[in-house]
Amino acid sequence: MKPTNHTVLVRVPSRLRLALALPLTLSALSACDDDEPIEPIDAAALGDDGDPDASLLLADPVRPAEFTPDGDFLLALNAADAEAPILSALARTVQAVDGRSIDPQRLARAVASSRAVTVDLGHATLEQLDAWEPVFAAAHAARVPIVFDRAHDAGAMARAIGFGIDAETVVAESLAPTPGYRLTAYGLRGELIEGVGDAERTDSEPSERSERLGSHAPLAAAHTIASPEQVSELILDQLDQLDLTTEQTPQQLEQASDLPAGSHAHYDVVDPESNWSPYDGQTATMDVNFSVDLYTTANKKYLRVRPTGSGVHPGQLKWNNATDRGYFQDKVDVLVRPLHGALHADAHAPLTDNQASSYTTSINKDFIVNLTNPPSLSYNTSQTTSTTLQLKDFSIRDDTSDRSSQWSFYMTASSGGPYNEWQDLVGSDEDAIHALPALATSTFVPGFETMYWVDAAFQGIIPTQFQYAQTLRNTWTSEKDNGPFDSYWEPETKVKTHVRSLQVQVDFGRVNPPRDGTLAYDERWEGGGWPDDPNVDNLDPDQWTRKVPQENSGTSLWHVTPYNEVRQTGNSYGFSPDGTHRGAYIEAHNTYIHEGSVEVSVWPADDDTWGVMYSMQDDENYYRAEFDKERNYARIVKVVDGVTSELTRVAAPAFALGEWHQLRVTRDHDMHRLYLNGVQVTSVNDDDSPFGTGAIALYTWGMSKVYFGAVAVRRTSEPDRNLAFGRPTHQSHPLFLAERAVDGATDTDTPSLSTHASAPYWFVDLESQRVINEVKLWGTYGGAFHIDVLDEDSQMVKSVAEHGAATDGESYPMAGVEGRFVRIQLFGTGSLMLSEVEVFGPG
Repeated sequence: MKPTNHTVLVRVPSRLRLALALPLTLSALSACDDDEPIEPIDAAALGDDGDPDASLLLADPVRPAEFTPDGDFLLALNAADAEAPILSALARTVQAVDGRSIDPQRLARAVASSRAVTVDLGHATLEQLDAWEPVFAAAHAARVPIVFDRAHDAGAMARAIGFGIDAETVVAESLAPTPGYRLTAYGLRGELIEGVGDAERTDSEPSERSERLGSHAPLAAAHTIASPEQVSELILDQLDQLDLTTEQTPQQLEQASDLPAGSHAHYDVVDPESNWSPYDGQTATMDVNFSVDLYTTANKKYLRVRPTGSGVHPGQLKWNNATDRGYFQDKVDVLVRPLHGALHADAHAPLTDNQASSYTTSINKDFIVNLTNPPSLSYNTSQTTSTTLQLKDFSIRDDTSDRSSQWSFYMTASSGGPYNEWQDLVGSDEDAIHALPALATSTFVPGFETMYWVDAAFQGIIPTQFQYAQTLRNTWTSEKDNGPFDSYWEPETKVKTHVRSLQVQVDFGRVNPPRDGTLAYDERWEGGGWPDDPNVDNLDPDQWTRKVPQENSGTSLWHVTPYNEVRQTGNSYGFSPDGTHRGAYIEAHNTYIHEGSVEVSVWPADDDTWGVMYSMQDDENYYRAEFDKERNYARIVKVVDGVTSELTRVAAPAFALGEWHQLRVTRDHDMHRLYLNGVQVTSVNDDDSPFGTGAIALYTWGMSKVYFGAVAVRRTSEPDRNLAFGRPTHQSHPLFLAERAVDGATDTDTPSLSTHASAPYWFVDLESQRVINEVKLWGTYGGAFHIDVLDEDSQMVKSVAEHGAATDGESYPMAGVEGRFVRIQLFGTGSLMLSEVEVFGPG
């Protein structure tokens, strides 16, 4: 930090007993050490502004310029142009503030003040999405919606918020404190299929129709129901209706409170375009959507999909008389189809005999985690939401397989008896149509639940197809002329099926089981402000508890500031009965660390002690890593039943007061290491009754003022991520698009494919030098091949040959080699086909 002139109050040695106001530079002030014991100061006697230790304070950290938007505004993370029509239309109505012009330290406050955060996903790079992660987190915590325009890359959206939808525009509403979003998608893709006029209804039709409407159903262009201006008005209306203070539903509260952090995420998918018209004068409704949950246990992660919405309705039939029944509800199809081979079917409901008229809607799954570390990490949540439904004159067909979940709910009776084909609706004389059952003309709510699992170590983004299809049939009979004075009745039928298919991406890296006794944790100190009463802290009591030993002098006040940091003031210090230091601290009581790391940024304004406590068993048993500039030490201590012993102590590294520093302490089995600004300061092995899993705390002793920034707890080894997903690709002789091999789909319906050539190759650019531990291939055909890793200079650093036939999901270890490009190339002449290439390494 540059030296800056400030007028400050400085405490001088006790023999002078006065405070002097002196203009000092920070560098001069940091040289003014007080070698005498710290003494409590009476704030009232000093006549300060309410800060108990104003006489000791260095200047605050340099702040970016205040962010003072002019009224209602949208925070745009990247500039929208004419190619982003919805954001452009929104910007003509509501002020758009360019987030790139705001200092990163101020972005979180800008988020909390904004009406919404906007992203032109068509112009966003993966690196930008990663860099904006704190902004997305701040928006989720403050329950500020995020508007994604040109949301054609569902994988990119999933990278940003954990779940993506292929649509024109998506509004993501935070469900905080539950991890997840309610996503309203504008411009989803749909299709209207018209059936053959005399199509016959057969028993096999549900299965055949499901197949036709399943993986091979074509997707039409996006809805053209509204102009960008009209859609922007719909979005503004939606933002107006959002009540960010609305209490969570009981289900969300249960999920937020009962499950450990990082073990669950929830997403609701909403399509606001629920109406379609089978015929002029009749409007059908498809108000059916999807609810998605991710859970993790110790060994598996689960994807659960259920329906939401008021149901499907054929609308007011235009006719519905004895000779013409209009377009009635003939059948409703449901399809959930993951597109990655790593995901396996776990359970589904309805699980019934075909043509059953009664079914159960839920699979009643229990999620159980029993770890060897503290019982507080164990949980058992039972999802017992099942309901038994009766279908009068309708039946169900279950076509679920290991690769997809499919059901058909279809009409099986009318007033004339069983209904197995459309002619069964026609009377014996063919001059009348039987009356329809109630569900054929009213609202039907399909109930179902399906669940898939993947190994708990999986960190990839999986594409999945969600689909509803509503089939309406019009059956009528009309009198035909059969010559003079003669006629006959001829029945006819026609079907129209509206298919609404959603292409989504689900990030399984959003949930991870507790491991090594450690839960990943992040504290960014969002939503802070200056307190009305400076003698009262504003910590979140659900996350942090302030503790001051009884024997301590001074006070200890903690204030979360508007700048994403917490400030401690008060000069609290004390001594334990054995004469060692006892300081004040705030404990993050929902944190757990055994093996892993704690990292925090610190801005010390005084030369006494600051640090972190970890693996806390209680207030009398813990480890503490700390720095003290005045006494010139850095050390790790162990406190057992209130008695402190030094595990290691070295001279303090040089660091300046009034500047930000990064403290990091790691624990690997019994080895503890302490770092400052990325440099290891000391280490020690503690194998004498080491502590197990415990909480963390931020610690001070005799500090007149100190700021702590972002706090992070990490496990010993974070799971590897798929580094290839969505990255740039190239192939030598393209027939099908090269990028299909990094779209997340492992099925062979959408591979990359080269033309027949000599030694054809394909490669992915990871866009920077990365550590590569493993390469997985799916749907590989063409003959013997080799996998090469090349560095930034395109020099080969590792090559693995495959002379046999590769199987789906075949894994090729790369031993942590560093490289930027991964290339797959045939040895000889042929066509190279790749359904998916996954490159795993530290994310």
